[in-house]
Amino acid sequence: MKNLIFKTHLLALFLLLANCALSPLSDPITPKTLGKGNQSHSITAGYPYVGYVYTMGVSDSVDLGLQMESQIKGFTMGARLVLQATEYSETEWSGSLLTGAGLTTEGSYVYGGMIWGRKYGFYELALTPRINYTNISRDIDDDVTLDFKDYYSINLTEQGDYFHASLGISNTFWFRPDFGFSLVLSGAYLFPWVGSTDSGFLAPYGGIGLTFL
Repeated sequence: MKNLIFKTHLLALFLLLANCALSPLSDPITPKTLGKGNQSHSITAGYPYVGYVYTMGVSDSVDLGLQMESQIKGFTMGARLVLQATEYSETEWSGSLLTGAGLTTEGSYVYGGMIWGRKYGFYELALTPRINYTNISRDIDDDVTLDFKDYYSINLTEQGDYFHASLGISNTFWFRPDFGFSLVLSGAYLFPWVGSTDSGFLAPYGGIGLTFL
């Protein structure tokens, strides 16, 4: 546990050193809530993000998490809330509500969606559709804009409001009841909006994750 806390501090320092980001790209890997008093640590790394989430069970059906994520040349930090919507079952599809809000290097974000998942033995499949809003509070440097073009195929050149829909597909292998390894593939579509010159786009991204309960 001490090693995990030490790595978390290093990740936080890396995030602080990192100048622009969208809402967090990583999603929960299961609709199951932790239960009151339980906690988990999740570390994700992929294209193009690195993130960490600490989650605590507030009640049997409510989880509250602290989420930090680095994207290209920026970072996000905020809270994530999961509300169990249906009774969790390991033999049927289950669902939870998902919402989050926080700050980015250049502004703020908020998102909402759902988590649908089902277990097949030690394997769990989860689908996470989300609607995301990011506010860019000031114009973005040219070098950061070029990086967004390369990684996301979009042109974030000015301050304004950005809305995008995303869908995450996570494949988690629970090698132990308290440890899971995930493979994640996601995609996003940016909606044109007043104050933004961007048109719609489709951007795939993904990565791997480790979850410790």
